[in-house]
Amino acid sequence: MLIDRARISFQILMVETGTFAIDILWEIRFQIRLRSEVSSVAITSESRGRNSLDASSGKTVVFELAICRLIQRRLNGRQEFNIVYLAPVKALCAEKATEWKKKFEPFGITVEEVTGDSTGDFHTLTSVDLICTTPEKWDTLTRTRGPHINRKVPQNEIDLFFQFGIASKTALLIVDEVHSLNDERGGTLEAVISRMRLTQTLLRHASSERAAATHLRIVAASATIPNAADVQEWLRPASLRYFDDSVRPCKLTSHVLGYQESNPYQFESQLTKRLPEVISQYSNGRPCLVFCPSRKSSMNTAIALSEMLLNRRQRQESSRTLHSGKAWEEWALRVESDSLRKCVVQGVAFHNATLSTFDRKLVEDMFRNEALPVVCTTTTLAQGVNLPAHLVVIKSTRVYRKGQLCEYDSNLIIQMLGRAGRPQYDDSGTAVIMTSLNSKSLYDLTVKGAHHAVESQLRNAFVEHVNAEVCRGTIVDVPGAMLWLKETFFWVRVKRNPGHYFGCESKTHYSDSEIEKRLKDLCLTALNLLGESGLIAYDEDGVTISSTPAGILMAKFYIKFSTMILIQKASQFHCVEDLLRILSEAEEFSEVTLRRSEKRVLNDINRMNVYKLPAKERVRTRADKVFVLVQAHLCDSDRLSENVSLMLEANRVISLLLRVCNCACAYIEESTFDRARFSALSSCFFLRRCLLTRTSLNGENVLKQLKGVGTAMRLQLKEAGIESFNDIRAEHPRKLESILHRNPPFGNELHQQLKSLPLLTIKVEILNENLVVRAQCNIESTTRRFSLLFLLGTSGPQPRTLLKRFLATSSNTWHEEKISCRAGGGIFPVTVLFAVEDVFGMDVEKVLERKVDGLLLIRAAPRKESSAKDSESLSSLRRRATTIPEYPVKRLKDNRLKARREPEFVSLSAALQVVSTSPRTGNTANGAAICRMVFQTSR
Repeated sequence: MLIDRARISFQILMVETGTFAIDILWEIRFQIRLRSEVSSVAITSESRGRNSLDASSGKTVVFELAICRLIQRRLNGRQEFNIVYLAPVKALCAEKATEWKKKFEPFGITVEEVTGDSTGDFHTLTSVDLICTTPEKWDTLTRTRGPHINRKVPQNEIDLFFQFGIASKTALLIVDEVHSLNDERGGTLEAVISRMRLTQTLLRHASSERAAATHLRIVAASATIPNAADVQEWLRPASLRYFDDSVRPCKLTSHVLGYQESNPYQFESQLTKRLPEVISQYSNGRPCLVFCPSRKSSMNTAIALSEMLLNRRQRQESSRTLHSGKAWEEWALRVESDSLRKCVVQGVAFHNATLSTFDRKLVEDMFRNEALPVVCTTTTLAQGVNLPAHLVVIKSTRVYRKGQLCEYDSNLIIQMLGRAGRPQYDDSGTAVIMTSLNSKSLYDLTVKGAHHAVESQLRNAFVEHVNAEVCRGTIVDVPGAMLWLKETFFWVRVKRNPGHYFGCESKTHYSDSEIEKRLKDLCLTALNLLGESGLIAYDEDGVTISSTPAGILMAKFYIKFSTMILIQKASQFHCVEDLLRILSEAEEFSEVTLRRSEKRVLNDINRMNVYKLPAKERVRTRADKVFVLVQAHLCDSDRLSENVSLMLEANRVISLLLRVCNCACAYIEESTFDRARFSALSSCFFLRRCLLTRTSLNGENVLKQLKGVGTAMRLQLKEAGIESFNDIRAEHPRKLESILHRNPPFGNELHQQLKSLPLLTIKVEILNENLVVRAQCNIESTTRRFSLLFLLGTSGPQPRTLLKRFLATSSNTWHEEKISCRAGGGIFPVTVLFAVEDVFGMDVEKVLERKVDGLLLIRAAPRKESSAKDSESLSSLRRRATTIPEYPVKRLKDNRLKARREPEFVSLSAALQVVSTSPRTGNTANGAAICRMVFQTSR
């Protein structure tokens, strides 16, 4: 079958089911004379395929043919299954999901995008036919065993489904841009493909009938992979089809421009000044895509171009060529980011991961409609995204990796060049590489086809992937670990290039037995590290391996091994400051770079934060920067908002820290220790709620959670003495409008919002030597469901911690706990925390003290330890000059300040006098108001 360049109608006649046949007909603009064997293999064969096609050669159509082949199986009455499409970036997943929804959903094939930007319920994926996702997201979905089943599954398949999860229902795995195996994140792609292959093998042993019904077919494609034969061997049995760039439908002209480099750290800025002349010379008035080495660079380049590139003559020339019909000013009104809006007004935009999903999609739509002449972006858009770029400029071939300047990988360079001249929009393209004179010859060879072999990156996160397979049940002993390893691309490349992986490039020959011995030692080392850290456990025989609750949490929350060690140590601390300090050391922040130009700003911000770095210490490490940025972002620091790049970085840091903090909360919750567990849990939940609601650690900006209340309004309310939800409840709507200079019914709207928030109360009493604690939640308007947290901690020789979670399903929800206090009041003092998990500022915390004369004293305990004045931080952490190593972590000295013990009183009046005048409760009048006698027991 020969498919010509012209737009044709491609018709697939599916095999008859019953008495009728179904035709699938759509228009495919297939821009390449694709060899007949590729089409025939894709649509008539069940074998696996590995296609090496040039960028813009029509790989998508090969995928669609394979999908149609699977649809044919379904119409023949075969078992239900799903299709998974893997792409390295979210933008490509979104593009394919949108395209395939239009093509396949009219025929009953459901399509769903599953990425970090998705908001749907992932438990419903078992009913989705075609899933477009990233390797990281698919890794998280397949690490655990079977999720909830939303459709009927035969009884004999339920056990297999829960054993192997959603991976057991996948019949077609489409891997786009398979050369991303060579990226830093390539280990995840390799792990998920190996997991899918091993699942198929285990299914074959468990149920031959089930394995035959869901035979896994893998179709992988790439434009830049020189060692395609290695991938073919990995995906065995597989057929390989290779096409050179002669079949590319759009002619691509490449230029390598070398410039004199005086200072390597200022070279990029030097290239930015030369960009206007390069764009003017090679763009021919057509859209241009500029690839920059970092997110900050893409934004700064767009700002610089908007100021110096588009003069009046160039704008008029572009306006005649571009046919969007939308003025730049009209597009700019829809943009959320202030920095992006200023650029769009001038006809330039930037696109990177720091923008919101809405802004990223808006920029793509504007550029796709040719309403923007220039877009500056990172390598995110280099991975297969189709945009109408006639000119592609690679501004600088160096990128920062772990604090060092490194050259781009040659395969990535080819991917970026391939974005020019897409067949959907153009008949030719131009690509320009701007580099130094010293590197010009290197990239001349790259353009001519000299590429580096794709290597495995699995070893970069080997321990994490081994733990995930143990949690999943794939690895149950050392032979099982070796079986899993032999299904990886790592195994293939070690045999091809052992010196690269064993750290001895000079030695090129290793025997098979030596290679297998070294890899077995690698598995044993990983398992020993996990065992020593309590993440896996061995049975009594010392052979069988099983996961522990800590290991399951590490896999569930996608946590690095060194970070999990930090979380285990952080569970010993009961102060928010120390918890934040140690979590700032997490390996998840390895991409955060401390730049010399940022230190002055960060030190200024540190002086205004709630928790400051130790006295006379400045921001010196990556962890210090994270520690400062988190607090500055939560408290809406003006100094931070003035620095756009730091603000964007702070958003990324907050999202990463929230995931780490979620894992820490779950770990402490699962822990068995009791003595400091209540303090650790309450502090961890406190930090988590601050991150989730983006509120300050001292609670000063809780009102920002109300819709319509910004920073200016919050400051106006603060000047009027209104700083909490209860303060707003107490004020009349008209007075609120007068304070905020707003018209009615703004005050009523604020009160209406508060009616939909829960009002929490705690009631306690002693009945028959039992302490009864009743937590009650009242909501006037039940427009949403809230997750409530009830935490109770006792003291004494045998402390206990009780944690309960429940939903506020009605206007009046309550929870009650009974605790025996017969042993002479040994459980007192008792601390009770009642809070809403996703709303900050509604929590109630009280300390209950049983006195010698049978009285129960209740003392309110607001979270004052979160302020700098009353913080009970670990002095050892504050003075620590060295950072915590990744592994092993030395045990930190526990120098917690001893908790103040209230003196014993012989009468209630004496207790009231002391408590009412204590610094924690304010003056005598306020202190007396919060102290009351609830119940007098009789012996």
